[in-house]
Amino acid sequence: MDDSGSTVPRRQLGRYLRELRENAYVTVSAAAKELEWSAPRIWRYETGQVPMHPNDVEAMCRVYGATRETIETMRALARETKAHGWWHSYGSAIKDWFKLYVGLEAAATRIRHYEVNLVPGLLQTVDYMTEVIATDHPQLSEAERRAKVEVRLHRQRLLARAIPRAPHLEVVLDEAVLRRRCATGGDGAPARGAARRRATAQRRPPGAAAERRGVPLGAGGHLHGAGVPDRRAGAGADHHLYGRALRGGLP
Repeated sequence: MDDSGSTVPRRQLGRYLRELRENAYVTVSAAAKELEWSAPRIWRYETGQVPMHPNDVEAMCRVYGATRETIETMRALARETKAHGWWHSYGSAIKDWFKLYVGLEAAATRIRHYEVNLVPGLLQTVDYMTEVIATDHPQLSEAERRAKVEVRLHRQRLLARAIPRAPHLEVVLDEAVLRRRCATGGDGAPARGAARRRATAQRRPPGAAAERRGVPLGAGGHLHGAGVPDRRAGAGADHHLYGRALRGGLP
């Protein structure tokens, strides 16, 4: 089974249902009694262990006092758990091994990045990502490079979404990232612009948060760059680590 096409969306839906229940101050046992279900059944739904029928999702939402708009959104998510994620439509533009990460990223509530080489893909401008992709994949055609740019732009949409809530983004950049010259020359301005414009100008919904910090060159050595989608789905939740270098983990 493709984990990025089924398990991740189920976990995402389960997290949203848990948030609805907790925001309504409804306990698992109280919800189970109202729905005439067992408590373990609700737990399996909230942790994404099993698929959910849209009608069951609506029943839970009604118990939690959700709005009609929220109910329809949750029903739609339930239907999507039986389908592949958006990233599958890009074919070879995303390597199979990277699809799992994109799925986890889409389901994350918190994403943490520490980078010593590049501005993270979620903060890159079109000009910056175009140059990075051309440098990392010189053998690709113009159409193939453009497809990779489109994938990265699609990934960035999660920072501006309102439903479900956008993840909290934490980014720590080594000073070298902002000073590194691009392949076409320059003084590092494209990198600084990518980090600054995406971090400050990106329109984010109410409640969404982003943090951007820098590590000066004089601070000494640090852990190599990594992105961590953090689902924070309760006790025992998995934490997924992904590391990359210039010629490696790029979609």
